[in-house]
Amino acid sequence: MKYLKEMQSHIADSFRIFIRNPIFILSSFFVDLLFFLLFGIVYSFFSSGMIEHLIEVNNLIGELNSQLSAITAGSEDNAVLSAIMQQQSVVMEHLKWIGIYVGLIVVSTYILWCIFQGINWHLASWVTHKKKTHFYVYLGRFSLLNLIWLIALGLIGYITYKLSVYNAMATITVISQNSINYLMLFLAAVLLYLAVVSYSFSAKEGFLGSLKNAFVLGVRKARFYAASYLLVALAVFLVYLLISLLNLGLVAAVLVDLVIMLPMFAYGRVLFLSISSGESGGESGKEKVGKGKINPKRKR
Repeated sequence: MKYLKEMQSHIADSFRIFIRNPIFILSSFFVDLLFFLLFGIVYSFFSSGMIEHLIEVNNLIGELNSQLSAITAGSEDNAVLSAIMQQQSVVMEHLKWIGIYVGLIVVSTYILWCIFQGINWHLASWVTHKKKTHFYVYLGRFSLLNLIWLIALGLIGYITYKLSVYNAMATITVISQNSINYLMLFLAAVLLYLAVVSYSFSAKEGFLGSLKNAFVLGVRKARFYAASYLLVALAVFLVYLLISLLNLGLVAAVLVDLVIMLPMFAYGRVLFLSISSGESGGESGKEKVGKGKINPKRKR
């Protein structure tokens, strides 16, 4: 019962903060909207070039397979061998460009995420804590945190790739590809959870303090943080389900999705910051009262 009361208090307090700041709601909405628009433009630009190289690689691999079949059939012509060597170098050149495009997408996404999500978390922390932090200091701290989470996400992607390759080459499949995919999605969701917890401390803690609290308080106070995380995730799922049931067109579905979910994300930031507002170094404000200090409410 105590936990439910505390959780209800966090939800109610954050909701009061949220509805009392309409300028914050509008600002967060347009910042998130601009982020998604720019991300869509950047992704479309780089992915179109990457797809062209992927198509070329697919065509060249088809030609290489036919030439290799001719060699295995006994037709070892020097011209065929020379053509294979040449096509292999062309394939490697295309793969190099695919890697460059992937790198550009990752770097562009990282920069856009740090700037626009940094603005929104900075605004949310100011609305919740009523304490201004210099934006450039905050942005540097926020970017460092995201660099750690990006490296961790890359590690998850690398492990997924290695397991998939091993799974494809193994004669006996130990774990199915679907199981690998679900496991890595779960790890990515946990990583996002830790990242959001770290963001909620980034306005009042340093880089190392925010990173430490992501793991320490992210586990110790998981009954609050995880519940909030799942609450927002459930709301997103319900919105997605509602849009699917309405059977709207693509443009209408995207518009309804943005109009409902972007304010929901803004409220989620305030909720996490509200939970973190009583925490400092792993102790809540309530826990600090009584440690060598007199509670002023008990003074007579």
